[in-house]
Amino acid sequence: MFFHKELLLLQALKFEVEERQNLLLHCVLPQSYSHTSGINSATQLNKFGLWQEYPRRPSHDPDGEIGLEDLSNLPRQPETEEVDSPLQPVNDSPLNPTQMLLTGWQNNGNATKSNGEMDSLARIIQHPDF
Repeated sequence: MFFHKELLLLQALKFEVEERQNLLLHCVLPQSYSHTSGINSATQLNKFGLWQEYPRRPSHDPDGEIGLEDLSNLPRQPETEEVDSPLQPVNDSPLNPTQMLLTGWQNNGNATKSNGEMDSLARIIQHPDF
């Protein structure tokens, strides 16, 4: 019973949202903006379903001088500093022979290890440098 009430409420809210969207889509400009003369010019719909209407063809792009900072209120990313020194590796110590042999076996391109791979591991463990 409780679920049924929630479902009815969600359907009512969905209907109200759809009605408001329809009102916005069919919104009429006030009479002061009506076209008395000239060419009616409208932009294409953008990805939000919005467009701009002009009583006559504009002589310039009204949004042409708007920058990204004018369109967003997100804080700007801090400027990064230029660093002259190259990045240092996380681990400066070279691999010892044991590490090199095991890492080479681990990263040989096979995600699953077969009996042959296990034999290869046994040879690595028996290697004199291990």
